[in-house]
Amino acid sequence: MKITLLGTGADHCIPAFRCNCPVCNDARERGISRQNSCASIELDTGEVILIDMPPQIMMMLSTYKIPDLRISSVLVTHRHGDHTLGLRYLFQGKTKKGFVVKEPVNLYITDSAYRAVSKVLLADKDYDLFPEKTDFYRINFIDTFRTFNAAGLEIIPLETNHLSAKISAKISAEMRGDTPEPSLGFLIKNRYGKGFGYLLDASKTLPKKTLDILRQHKLDCLVIDCTYEHSSPSTGHFDVEGVIGIKEELNPDRLIISHVSHKNLSFDELTRRLSHYNIEVSYDGMVIKI
Repeated sequence: MKITLLGTGADHCIPAFRCNCPVCNDARERGISRQNSCASIELDTGEVILIDMPPQIMMMLSTYKIPDLRISSVLVTHRHGDHTLGLRYLFQGKTKKGFVVKEPVNLYITDSAYRAVSKVLLADKDYDLFPEKTDFYRINFIDTFRTFNAAGLEIIPLETNHLSAKISAKISAEMRGDTPEPSLGFLIKNRYGKGFGYLLDASKTLPKKTLDILRQHKLDCLVIDCTYEHSSPSTGHFDVEGVIGIKEELNPDRLIISHVSHKNLSFDELTRRLSHYNIEVSYDGMVIKI
């Protein structure tokens, strides 16, 4: 697997629009940026799998020369716009609009996330919001901890507690008697047994079952959320100390932080802080080979 981190920033990106904080100004001075988080997985078959489709996805594919015609699957972590607004490019492809499509893309998404995204991207359209099949994509509803296969890979969706960790949402759900909406990370294994974990928008309070599954599998690489320098459990995100704890607990061969916000340390400061623990700091365009 050749994994490219197409974007490694949180919702506001770095530098954030018109922000004069030290982290944003440092990024401007260095001429670097972090776009919304997204990754591609290129297989030896030539197929490409995307994890999330942020608003900048077309720019990302062009910048890093990812062949869009080879994209066979898209995995969606959760409903938030910085991870899903690029799905508009997938949803708009229909024959009546002049698109010539040889094979539809397989969209792997939870039912709740698809409903939320559809309300934003499809609500003004004159066709069924929940089609069994379309010209351009096929919906495959997935569930937390239920293994599925895509493009020859074994994929386990893992609960990250990103949405349910937010106190107001959790209280509201409990009052209604609802099950908290899932937010997913993915444990991905190829046919050679290589294991890649991708847990962005992940809470410091990861479920025990998620941690147990990660312990049971050899992790050649784990890419994990590190949105803040310091955070409380209610933010639904990891911070620097939380990432150090995960390194000690799971000990993957490589641990790489991503989904970094401007409410964190600068790239150099993060690198100095985490290099002692053999934790790598990601950047847009970073390539990981497994």
